[in-house]
Amino acid sequence: MSEGFRLNRPNVIDAGGDWNNITIPGFYKGTDITNAPIAGVVCVIVNGDNAGNAEQQALAVGNPGELYRRTYIGGAWGIWDTISTAGGGGVVTSVFGRSGGVTAVAGDYTAAQITAAASATNYTPAASTVEGHLSGIDTALGTVNGGSA
Repeated sequence: MSEGFRLNRPNVIDAGGDWNNITIPGFYKGTDITNAPIAGVVCVIVNGDNAGNAEQQALAVGNPGELYRRTYIGGAWGIWDTISTAGGGGVVTSVFGRSGGVTAVAGDYTAAQITAAASATNYTPAASTVEGHLSGIDTALGTVNGGSA
């Protein structure tokens, strides 16, 4: 069996600890710690960079599937974002009048159902060559940035 990376025992955060003070990369575990995403036992993986920024990814031990994430940038923690909740959203069972094992098909969405302003992330290709696509992206970026790209 090949050796791979594995997390060893977590660093245990004592009662009265604060997740806001944990910015050193590693694997941590705490129970009812201040500034946790939820009450109870939470395991947290902390990633960081050389500039002092960090990210915490938390797993709620008593609620399988509950995952949270937040970042520490410029000396301030962001809010905990919910990545996943227990049970997830489940299987899609009904959409556009179809039921059962629902699979996307052509015509599920039309241009009239999806509207968005031109942006660097909203580019509809009209060209048939790579050069044409790049030119269209340059134009879209210039429109977003207020000038030519």
